[in-house]
Amino acid sequence: MSPTPSSDRYAIVFADIAGSTQLYEILGDEAAQRQIADRLALIRNVTLEHGGTVIKTIGDEVMCRFGNAADSVLAVRAMQEANERLNPTNVSPLMLRIGLHYGPALLRENDLFGDAVNIAARMASVAKAGQIITTEETIRELPPLLAEQARKFDVAQIKGKQEPLVMYQILWQRDNVTAFQSTSTLRTALQQGFLRLRYQENEKLLTAESRPITLGRDPTCDIMVPSTYSSRQHARIEFRRAKFVLIDQSTNGTYVRTGNQPAVYLRREEAPLVGDGIISLGEAIADGNPRLLHFTSS
Repeated sequence: MSPTPSSDRYAIVFADIAGSTQLYEILGDEAAQRQIADRLALIRNVTLEHGGTVIKTIGDEVMCRFGNAADSVLAVRAMQEANERLNPTNVSPLMLRIGLHYGPALLRENDLFGDAVNIAARMASVAKAGQIITTEETIRELPPLLAEQARKFDVAQIKGKQEPLVMYQILWQRDNVTAFQSTSTLRTALQQGFLRLRYQENEKLLTAESRPITLGRDPTCDIMVPSTYSSRQHARIEFRRAKFVLIDQSTNGTYVRTGNQPAVYLRREEAPLVGDGIISLGEAIADGNPRLLHFTSS
C-alpha cells in the first residue's frame, strides 16, 4: 500500500543548463558531456550544501526542494556564482536558467505534485540564460537582507488563475546589484547577525567575521565622509562580544540616534549599534543632512 501523500509548503527549484546544444557542436560529444555532467553535479552539490533535496534530473534540468524560501534563494545564487567560475574563457559558456516558487505541494515518495510545482517550472521557462526568476509569494517569505537582492521583473496572466502572477528576478551578478553582496556573505550574515551601514551610494555589510571598518574624511577610510566636522580617522566599528560597537576617536565627537530615541553624543567613548539608526560625524543629527550614515543591525 502506498504511503499517504503529505501536503506542506516547499521552495521548489528547477535549474536548467542552457547552451548545451552549441557546446556539443564546438567540443564534440564526449567533451561536451563531461562539462554538462560537471554542471549537473554542481547543482546537486550546492543543493545539498544548503539543506535541500534533489528530487530528479530530467535531461539537462534538475528539480530540487527546500524547506524554506531563504535557503532556496541562497542556493540558487550560489549555483550561478559557482557555474560562472567553472566556465572556461575560450569556449561558449554553459549558463543556468533557474526558476523557483514557494508554496504548498504534495510530497510523495520524494516527488512533489501540485500547482506550486507547475508555477516553479513556469518560472524556469521564463528565465533566460544566467537569470533566476521567482514569484512575489517567494519574495514575501524572505528576510529583508535577501529580499533586497531582487527586483520586479514582469506580470503575467497564467492560464487557470484569476490573478496575474507577479514575477521577480533575483540578482546575483556584481554589475546588476547596486550594493553587491556575495552569497557566502549573505549566508553568514543571516546565520550570525549583521550590520548594514549606508552612506549615500556607499554601502557596507558587516558580519561577525568582518574586520573593523573606519569612518572619517581621510580617503583611506572604509567609508569616507568629506566633512569639515569629521576627523581624518573619526571612528571605527567592530564586532565584539556578540554585538557591533561604534568607537569614537575624534575631536568633535559622534552622534548616534537609534530608532525614535534621542541622539547620544560620544566623545572618545563607544556605544553598541542596535536596530535601525543614524550616525553623524562631528555634527548634531539633522534630518535631510546628506552626511548622515544609516545603519541596520540584526
